[in-house]
Amino acid sequence: GRPARGGGGGARKCVWTPTSSSGLSLPLLTDTTQPILYYDDVDLYEDDLHDNGAALLGVKVRVMPTCVLVLSRLFVRVDYVLVRVRDVRIFHAFGSSKVHRDVTWRECLWEDLVGRARLPDDVGSWRAEDAGAAAADPGRAQRMQAMCGRLPIAPLPEDLVEHALLDLEKVLGCVEEGA
Repeated sequence: GRPARGGGGGARKCVWTPTSSSGLSLPLLTDTTQPILYYDDVDLYEDDLHDNGAALLGVKVRVMPTCVLVLSRLFVRVDYVLVRVRDVRIFHAFGSSKVHRDVTWRECLWEDLVGRARLPDDVGSWRAEDAGAAAADPGRAQRMQAMCGRLPIAPLPEDLVEHALLDLEKVLGCVEEGA
């Protein structure tokens, strides 16, 4: 794997290892017989870009008896310029030493929303920051989620892979070596 970035100078031994496919377990995540023990949706940052759009950073956490899923989403809308979504999903099945990470970047220039992406180009449809409208229309959040999922995939930078794995047993070994 690649050296991890940040902290302590030099390369660390504990890194995310690229994988060829997602490690998220849809059977575990969609198992309706398992209750959701904990769920939260936390807004970490919001900015109105001086009335020219919106930037929102949020984290959703879902804990079930069998697994945990964390979704971090950065949503950026620059009115009449572009819509951009950066998602990072972290998944861990309890009883496993593996943590999986999926990264997806999506974006579309405003002029391409209708033609290329077949999405609405009116600003009101993309107002993710409008909590009042979301409360008045319970389906709004689901429509926004669906629209974000239909944005074209954007290429990731070279140093960021779409799917990766972190082995907790190796991490604990690194911690013990460093102690």
